[in-house]
Amino acid sequence: MARLTTEDAYWRNYVLTTLNELIKRAQYRIPTNTFTKMCKIDDFYIPYTNNTIQKDFKRCLIHLKRQMNEKVDNNMKNTTKKLSSLQRSEKSNKHEFPFINAPQLLNLTDNVINQYATRLNHSTPNKFKVTFNGEGSVGKSSLIYVLNHGVFPDYWMFRTDGATLNKTLFSTVNIEISLCDTIAQEEYEKLRVLSYPETDLFLLCFDVSNLDSFWKVYDYWIHEIRNFSTTIPTLLIACKTDLRRDTNTVQRLKEQHFLSPITHSMGEALAKTCHCLSYLETSSLDKCGLEDLITVLFRSVILKATHGFQKLFPQHSNRCMLQ
Repeated sequence: MARLTTEDAYWRNYVLTTLNELIKRAQYRIPTNTFTKMCKIDDFYIPYTNNTIQKDFKRCLIHLKRQMNEKVDNNMKNTTKKLSSLQRSEKSNKHEFPFINAPQLLNLTDNVINQYATRLNHSTPNKFKVTFNGEGSVGKSSLIYVLNHGVFPDYWMFRTDGATLNKTLFSTVNIEISLCDTIAQEEYEKLRVLSYPETDLFLLCFDVSNLDSFWKVYDYWIHEIRNFSTTIPTLLIACKTDLRRDTNTVQRLKEQHFLSPITHSMGEALAKTCHCLSYLETSSLDKCGLEDLITVLFRSVILKATHGFQKLFPQHSNRCMLQ
């Protein structure tokens, strides 16, 4: 008993210090209608606050960490279950551009793409418009900036205007894609939809470290796009994939919200549920996935303009094309 008491006393300072630091990190800000900053902490931590633990310090810390890991696992399993349920319920809803795996688009040879590109205008630039959608701060503007300038911005941007991508195929077909940024706030909804006309492709973005932005794709954004048009293909884009490897981000998600970053399989499941054309992952910071995204952008607008999707992927076509 004396040995146990001594061991418990040895752990006391370390455990209490660790718990106090954990509880500070676990606090997160909640939105208010004033300039006052309000913080909240999950009820899970209440039994461990204010130095209420008086004994069995090591055991309490082990128990807390085990419970925390279980909550994270359960929350992510529930996310997967919800996606599976939604996917089953949406299966009967046919759409003009059902899901095509990104590798299928990327593995098409240049010769195949050029066959369809020859049907485009050879005398003047072929101009296409790609519109970016998604919650605020998910990385839309940074993604557009890096696609346009090749470097990550060193300042915060409200939005990015005037970005374009250009490509010339076999010296005669010029393709120009304008990248249209949008404002996410609800109060700008009526103004935002004014930027949708003449869109050839939507890019719907979410942040892999923000589960709310992930679910808003299904709950809000895809409906806004479909209400505007059901014939414009949509790519689902995961942004900030570098945060999956960021220790501070992973720790914050775990300690504050009992979550982990959105996985590739979850993103792909959401894309299928929302009847998106395809799903890609990107990081504007380390430029991961950007070359693939550019390739898919050009191939998507070419194939849409020339009805190539229905011919190259007949198993994905739900309707008869009359030309």
